Amino acid sequence: MNAVDTVICRAADNAFALVRPPGHHAQPATAAGFCIFNNVAIGAKHAMDRHRMERILIVDWDLHHGNGTQEIFYEDREVLYFSTTSIQAYPGTGAWGKWGGEKGSAIR
Repeated sequence: MNAVDTVICRAADNAFALVRPPGHHAQPATAAGFCIFNNVAIGAKHAMDRHRMERILIVDWDLHHGNGTQEIFYEDREVLYFSTTSIQAYPGTGAWGKWGGEKGSAIR
């Protein structure tokens, strides 16, 4: 949240939050893949709630699919989640064709 605040308030041009684990497997009510908190989801929600950001793009550049991040924002049209996963890797999710749920998809 500090990284989000720092950039949005223009105290810095950019920020890098070095967090381990990244948190992208943590689902709304379940820890998974060594992830307890979904750091990127918390940051995105913080940007929307505190700074009134209307749209967020999350690019998950990792071998493993961020199933937790996808689940959290699956019904949210304000957040576009994009993953560069290998479907064979843990957790085995992230198949092509997942465009968001009924409320979350802009492709309908």
